[in-house]
Amino acid sequence: MNRLFLQPAFLISSVFMLALVAGGVYVSIRIHDDEVGKDQLVKKAEQLATGHASAEQIAAELAQARIEARKELERLNLLTNYPTSAEALAAVRQEVYEQVLIGVLARVDAVVGDLAGVNPTSAQQNIERQIVAEQEHIRQLLEEWKQLVSNSSLNSNPAAATQASQFAAEIKQDIQDLKHLTEQLTPENSGLSPAEITADQTAIDNAIAEAHQAVSNLSQTTVPPSIVQQQQQTVTNAQNTVTQLQQNLQQTTNPPAGSSSGQNSTPPPGTNTGGGSPGDASASDTTSSLNSSDPNYQAPLSPNYPGTRYVPPVVSPDPNKPKLIEGQNPNQ
Repeated sequence: MNRLFLQPAFLISSVFMLALVAGGVYVSIRIHDDEVGKDQLVKKAEQLATGHASAEQIAAELAQARIEARKELERLNLLTNYPTSAEALAAVRQEVYEQVLIGVLARVDAVVGDLAGVNPTSAQQNIERQIVAEQEHIRQLLEEWKQLVSNSSLNSNPAAATQASQFAAEIKQDIQDLKHLTEQLTPENSGLSPAEITADQTAIDNAIAEAHQAVSNLSQTTVPPSIVQQQQQTVTNAQNTVTQLQQNLQQTTNPPAGSSSGQNSTPPPGTNTGGGSPGDASASDTTSSLNSSDPNYQAPLSPNYPGTRYVPPVVSPDPNKPKLIEGQNPNQ
């Protein structure tokens, strides 16, 4: 009889003990996870508080920025030194495509977004459907244009010039149709305010100007001056990025005396902050090779790149060193 009473008591106590053990394990795991999460939050908060990335992060960004700057400089040299070459004209088609993508499609998307954000009326729905149809056609043309310029073999083909010009001409016609549609908008049939309607109509006018410029640039048999000027600005921006990252890296690896903003006082591997060996490409050398306002400037190859011709240093003779007379034994 006592066993019958003892067994349920034993089972209850066992279940209670297991619950305590499981709860302790869960609490310990939860505390550990919380501590790990807190450590990560503290590190992130410290980085945000200092406002500085690590030296390794800046060095990686600097390396990528140098690559981009060299690429943009090579593109500028191509456009200025070989303006009638197939490669330069292919680069123009790609550049004009990007201009239309930003200057035309972005404005059309903004107009469609304005119309979609109001309570539609029957008249507004009709106008919106027509505007969306023009938008989709522009997207389709730009997608075909993208496939053309993304394929180097297709873009270098002489027929690519005709195709790109057709794309630009059709997009221009679509934008002009959009202008007629936006001129029909009123506060009553669109739900937009007069200021919003004016802003949309101005956006379409600007898109027409962009499309007209695209048609003009693609009709030329040489690189248009506007494309060269824009590429010069792109090179300048890339050079400024390199310079800024070099300054950030210098401040991080060599912070001012008494400053605690530098997270790492040791330069990361492969980084030269100005005092490297003669065989290393210093930051100042990279800046001087990129910061050239001459469009015909050719960026010299770095000694770190394979295939670079080695130029030995010039050795100046020592006037105090005794000269060896021909036939005399130097060991005498």
